[in-house]
Amino acid sequence: MGISTRTALMAWGYGHEKSEYLAIQILRIERYTNLDPIHPQGGPDGRGDIVCTDPQGLRCVVGVWFPRDSAKTTFREARKKFVHDLAGVKRKQVKGFVFVTNKELRQSDRSKLILAANQQGCATCEIYHLERLYPILDSAMGYGLRLDVLGIGMTMEELVSYMAAHQRQTTALFDAQTTALREMLSTTFEQALEGKTTIKKSPRSSQQKKRP
Repeated sequence: MGISTRTALMAWGYGHEKSEYLAIQILRIERYTNLDPIHPQGGPDGRGDIVCTDPQGLRCVVGVWFPRDSAKTTFREARKKFVHDLAGVKRKQVKGFVFVTNKELRQSDRSKLILAANQQGCATCEIYHLERLYPILDSAMGYGLRLDVLGIGMTMEELVSYMAAHQRQTTALFDAQTTALREMLSTTFEQALEGKTTIKKSPRSSQQKKRP
C-alpha cells in the first residue's frame, strides 16, 4: 500500500510556491473565489500570501504555512506565522483571515488562534489544518489535486467518483451560464419593446443606401 495523503502532507517537501498552489486549489474546492496570490514566487508578500473572497462574500487574507516534517514543529512556530500573516487583514483592509497549514492543530490551539484573530477585528477566521485538509484531498473533488501535488493515484472507484463529480460541476456551471444568458436576453427584449433599446444601423448599410 502506498503512502497516505495525511502522511504525505505532514512530510511536505515541495516548497512554498507549491504550498500556495495547493492552498488556492483547496479554497477553490471550498467555494472561495477571486483567489489572487500576492507573491507566488516567494518574495516579500506584505503579510499574507493570498487575497480572496469567502463563500459569504467577505474579502480575506490567506496565510499559508507548510513546514517540512510538520510533526516536529511546535504550536509556538505555527502561532508566529499565524500572527505575522494576520497583520495583513488591517494592512489590506479586508474583513477575514484564512490560515492553511499541514500541521496538526488541536482544537484548543485553534481556539487560541481564532481568539487572536477576533481580537484583531476579524469578522471571520477559518483554519485549514492537517485533519481538515487531507479529507478534502481524499474526496471526489480532491482526487485530481491529490494526484497533481502529492502524486497519489486513484483507485478505479475513486476515478469513477472523480469523473462523476466533475461532470456534475460542469453541468451546474453550464446551467448557471444558460440561465444568466436567458435573463439578459429577456431583459434586452423587454427594453426593446418599451422603446428603451435602439438598434443602430451600421455605417456600411447607410452608405449602400446613398449610392445611385
